[in-house]
Amino acid sequence: MTTAARLARLGLRLGPLGAPTLVASFAPPRPRVGALVLIPHGRTPSNQRLIFQNHSEGPDATLLPESLVEAGKGAEVFLDAFGDRLERCSFRRSPLHRCAQTWEAYTAVLADRGLEVPEIAVDEALVEIDHASWHGKTVDDLSGADRASAAAHRAGDVLAKPPDGESQLDVLERAAAWVHGLDAPDRVVVAFGHGTMQNAIEVVLRTYGSRPPAEVFTRVPGKSHLKRGFPHVVFDADGGALGPLG
Repeated sequence: MTTAARLARLGLRLGPLGAPTLVASFAPPRPRVGALVLIPHGRTPSNQRLIFQNHSEGPDATLLPESLVEAGKGAEVFLDAFGDRLERCSFRRSPLHRCAQTWEAYTAVLADRGLEVPEIAVDEALVEIDHASWHGKTVDDLSGADRASAAAHRAGDVLAKPPDGESQLDVLERAAAWVHGLDAPDRVVVAFGHGTMQNAIEVVLRTYGSRPPAEVFTRVPGKSHLKRGFPHVVFDADGGALGPLG
């Protein structure tokens, strides 16, 4: 399938400098859920320093101590918003440890409130973008074609990727498949995942309307809407407000 056809299936087209633009006439999918809440894992050293990652575990992929505190605050916000609907919530998380840590911070708050801690399913499809051979490096650590591709990726190029890894387009397609696979019309699906995968789901669903994908995906300090460890309502079948809570 051509790149143009892949993008068209997502209601996107290729814009300047490889950044995707929205097709205004595209009707985004409506997931078969009552609501969809995404919780990006708390900050790690890799997040702080914009280090590329594959799916390896290690110190750079472990939550910072202050991030555990932030996730606890996110749990309080979640319970304030959804505490009266916990029996309708269905929880799932990425298999990576930083998402398990974020979930554990939430369960600690649930226990402190005397609430029963629900089961959570591990969902392999929620795993983060795979930067493969760029793992452990920043843009400045790379050289040659890799450095140029990494800089383009950070600038919003939907096709830029390591030779052995994923592009933003690859993750957008994974996100669309995940959304189409949801089938819980009466449930609030709560997913603990990763920033890039979450942003891809937000673009697929047009959570932020006509906001350009490059702005949804940005990691420029002060410009990202992402609140790590906090709940983000990305779809509500009843038409409720969308975006980060708290």
